Amino acid sequence: MDRSASFTIVIVRTPDGYKAVAPAFPRLIVEAHSSRAAYKQLKDRITREVGERFAISQPIPSDPVVQTRTLRLDLWHLRQKEELQ
Repeated sequence: MDRSASFTIVIVRTPDGYKAVAPAFPRLIVEAHSSRAAYKQLKDRITREVGERFAISQPIPSDPVVQTRTLRLDLWHLRQKEELQ
């Protein structure tokens, strides 16, 4: 058994605050007023979930995320291009 596991946590802004999700645990969704609180709450829930799985000899899910990327678009350039047409 591995000594540690890594899981991707995605935090998004919502109209009411922040939402945190982990693709390896799709049923665990947390909403909070700050991104830090959302992260901590989801971390705590994942830790409990993993502990419960150990207790009943269930496997720990692996993180399905292969890669994350950030897409940055030059909006000014796109707007200028659109206005010329």
